Amino acid sequence: ASGCGADVDLQQLPLSAGLLQSRTGWEAAVGEGEDYELLVVCSRRSAKRALKDPRFQAIGLAAIGRIREGDKLRWLLDDKVKRLRSPGWDYRWGSDL
Repeated sequence: ASGCGADVDLQQLPLSAGLLQSRTGWEAAVGEGEDYELLVVCSRRSAKRALKDPRFQAIGLAAIGRIREGDKLRWLLDDKVKRLRSPGWDYRWGSDL
């Protein structure tokens, strides 16, 4: 609805200790619901300031991509678009409720 897309640099994604920088690790990070990270979007200028701020450094703030025109989310590895399976998590209540 916003007309904005995003490019996410897979090598910059924070991964849990048990995950490797690999297709399997990235798919687990973006598709499973066990852990979570907060996503913050800000201007380039604000991002540069935030990444230098010791308070944000202490909590592990990481730049993982950029917002761009379009309506697609693209996963990038070495500036090349990669396809990831990220089914997410969906629970449907049973009829017994």
